[in-house]
Amino acid sequence: MVAEPQVTPLAIETRALTKRFGRRTAVDGVDLAVPTGTVFGFLGPNGSGKTTTIRMLLGLASPTSGTAKVLGGDMPAMSQEVLPEVGAVVEGPAFYPWLSGRDNLVRMDSLAGSAPGRRSRRQRVDEALDRVGLAPAANRRYRRYSLGMKQRLALAGALVRPARLLVLDEPTNGLDPQGMREVRALVADIAAEGTTVFLSTHLLAEVELVCSHAAVMSAGRVVAQGALSDLRSRGRRVAQLGTPDPGSAAAVLGQLPGCGEVVATGPDEVRFELGRLEPEAAVAALVRADVAVRSFVPQATSLEEAFVALTGEGFEVS
Repeated sequence: MVAEPQVTPLAIETRALTKRFGRRTAVDGVDLAVPTGTVFGFLGPNGSGKTTTIRMLLGLASPTSGTAKVLGGDMPAMSQEVLPEVGAVVEGPAFYPWLSGRDNLVRMDSLAGSAPGRRSRRQRVDEALDRVGLAPAANRRYRRYSLGMKQRLALAGALVRPARLLVLDEPTNGLDPQGMREVRALVADIAAEGTTVFLSTHLLAEVELVCSHAAVMSAGRVVAQGALSDLRSRGRRVAQLGTPDPGSAAAVLGQLPGCGEVVATGPDEVRFELGRLEPEAAVAALVRADVAVRSFVPQATSLEEAFVALTGEGFEVS
C-alpha cells in the first residue's frame, strides 16, 4: 500500500485577498500559503501593500473581496477564537507615555483576560522584557524610551503570552545594527520552539538571515513565493570562467545557443550569464574550441538579483 504524501498544514492562507480604498487598490488578489513552523518573510518595498495585508489577516480591516484563514480560522469572522493564539507587532508601537515599560505590559496583558498556565502575569511580563533586552529599563517611563526601545517593548508585548503564530511588521525599525542582530536571533529562537513567524520587511538581509520561505509583494500583488532556494533560482544564473584567453572564451560563449550576456571580462577570467545553458555544455564547447579552462564556477544567484528580476524594483539590503 502506497503511503499518501504528507501535506504541511498552513498557518496562513489567503485566496484572492483584495482591499480597495475608493479607487485605489492597495492589495490586489493576494494568494498566500504560509506553512506551519516556518519563518516566512513577507518582502516588498514600502507602499507595496504589506501592512494592509497584515491588518486584514489580524481582523483589523475587512477585505473588499477574497478570503483569509489564520490558524485554520476564517478572518475576521473568527477573530475572537484565533487572536488569543497570535502575537503581533503591527505598525508603530503605542503605549501610555506616563507608565513604565513593565506597567504598560502588565496593563496590556490584563486587558486580554486570564492567560493559560500557572505563571503569574508579572513573571511572564518580566520574562518577555528580559528576552528583548529591556529588563534594565523595565521601570523607566515609556516617554523616556528611545525609538529602538519602543520597538523592543512592542515585541515584548507580543511575547508575553504563548503563541502559535507571531506576526511582525517591520520589527527592526529604529534599531541599531546590534539591536537588529538581537531581534534576528530572537526570531530564530522563537521559531526553534515551534512558533510560526510571519515577518514583514523591506530589508533583504532580514529575509536572507532568518527566513526559510518568503513571498514578494509588488504594487499590491504577490509576484512570487516559496522556499528561498526556489526564489533564488528565478534570478540570473551566472558563471565565472578562469582562462588565459578571455577574448576567445567570450567569443565561443557568445555563439552558444541559450547562453546569456557576457557580463565582464578580466585578464584571466570571464563572467557570463548561463541563461538556459548547462555548465557541462559550456565547458565542452570551450574545450572543443581549444580554449584553456582553468576553472569554471557557477555562482549562486543572490536574493537581491532574483527579487529585482521579479519586481523590477530595488530593495534595501540592510
